[in-house]
Amino acid sequence: MEVLIIDGGSKDKTLQVAISYSDRLQLQIIEAKDSTVYRALNIGLQAAQGEYFVRVDARSSIPNNYIETCVNHLSLDRVQCAGGIQLQVGQTTISESIAYATSSKLGTGGAKFRTSTKSGFVDSVYLGVYKTSLLRGIGGFEDDAEFVSEDAFINSRIIKSGGRIFLDANLKVLYPAKKSFRALFKQYFIYGAGKAFLLNKYGQLTSARQLVPLFFLLGWGILALTCYFSLLPKRYFILAALVYFVMILLGCAGRGRYSEQKKGQLWARVIAVTCIHFAWPVGFFLFLINRSLHKRIVRWL
Repeated sequence: MEVLIIDGGSKDKTLQVAISYSDRLQLQIIEAKDSTVYRALNIGLQAAQGEYFVRVDARSSIPNNYIETCVNHLSLDRVQCAGGIQLQVGQTTISESIAYATSSKLGTGGAKFRTSTKSGFVDSVYLGVYKTSLLRGIGGFEDDAEFVSEDAFINSRIIKSGGRIFLDANLKVLYPAKKSFRALFKQYFIYGAGKAFLLNKYGQLTSARQLVPLFFLLGWGILALTCYFSLLPKRYFILAALVYFVMILLGCAGRGRYSEQKKGQLWARVIAVTCIHFAWPVGFFLFLINRSLHKRIVRWL
């Protein structure tokens, strides 16, 4: 097994820690300063010499049997990508609540790599194991922008070529949840921009479920405008907001246990879910309308 570390100019001890493993691993460090994450993926793909290509984010922690299990799944009929569940974990009231929101259907819809408890064929997985030749054959990862949904796009390409994506729900990839609501909003604000970029370049979304947050925001916008121009009484907007808030509150209270020692976690869940619901479509539409403004907001966040 070879380990490729694509370093984009880290200022911490990333390189020193990596080098400390060089006596135990076939390690190659590639410096790619000022490169996007997505371009770094393709740099790694070009340098890879192995039969299989395993993508691992810097902050993700994969289980010990992750690679072996995924490679076994790739032997199934037409399976060309295998991966597991992203399980976010938090340590504070806010980060635990964010972990809840990003792992629930209430927060993120029907993305099975976040919510599924059953293994099977899906439209995308988190990270993933592929055959190196396959990735090169379909052109590698999309790297033409600062914000791209790398997993969803590469997997949509695979499905269009006749391949299948297999999710092993027993493989839990740990990922540290964001520590603040501002960081969470920024994360999903960027996610939305990534989908908007793909729509703008290829004329399609990677999944039909992505239409839901777009119609959600459009609905709020239309309701707000009609109330502003007195086509509807403003109390209808207030009533809709109240119904939405109550539904989110009941949903957050009804799924999963939360720490009794941490007061306010229920309310933190409500804020986290609401952040996701609005950040994704706002980021999507703003990227399409004014990319420079979107970029400035990302920097501010």
